[in-house]
Amino acid sequence: MFISGTTARHLNSFASATSPTSCAPPSTPTSSTLSTPTSPGIVITAAPATRPPPSPGEPAAPSPHRKINVNQNRYAMVSAITVSTIPSLVLTRGHRVGSVPKHPLVISDFIDGVEKAKEAIKVLKQIGAYPDAEKAKDSHDVRPGKGKMRNCHYISCKGPLVVYGTKGAKVVKDFCNVPGVEVANVEKLNLLKLAPGGNLGRLKMVNFYLARIINSDEVHSVVRPIKKDYKRATFKKNPFSMSDRIEEQLR
Repeated sequence: MFISGTTARHLNSFASATSPTSCAPPSTPTSSTLSTPTSPGIVITAAPATRPPPSPGEPAAPSPHRKINVNQNRYAMVSAITVSTIPSLVLTRGHRVGSVPKHPLVISDFIDGVEKAKEAIKVLKQIGAYPDAEKAKDSHDVRPGKGKMRNCHYISCKGPLVVYGTKGAKVVKDFCNVPGVEVANVEKLNLLKLAPGGNLGRLKMVNFYLARIINSDEVHSVVRPIKKDYKRATFKKNPFSMSDRIEEQLR
């Protein structure tokens, strides 16, 4: 039987208090394995020592997350959305879009009234996006390698992405129950869903709410115009460089 370190300390204090020699000072254990005199059949394993917090002069531990510039993240988001409008790149990523009429697939707001998963599947069949979801469902398999021991037991392909705009809509719960389909709010778009694995060209389904947001006056009023007149920076050569001297002599 294995017991955590906190439970072990409580049991040790209880055993020392109830033993006949409780008046004697407790002895310091020399190993990580402790045994209680009242219950010789139980082996208690102490918890390993944790790393203390860094001192003021010691550098902190590296963060598991990597910070990205805001503009760089915005360029990546716009690029991922733009590439989804090119059918050839969507096909290159592996999506089955032979029966999809246009890219990105813009549908009306009636999907907000979908209340069950079978109705969501019916909508996917009507617009021609169900073959891609079916492909993602059939690709569900056991992950090869040691990833199974790291809480990643199964692996599957990515299906269509449904982008919605109404907060608290029922479409979130309905389409999430369809295997291979993911949903995302238009105000909280994520690169992990727009371009999973860093591969652009995912099949997306949006409603007219997104088109109204993009074409609204509020959005166009803050968009910066294209810079037509720009000044190039002059390249200053190093006069003490030997390569520049050789080039001048050859001229």
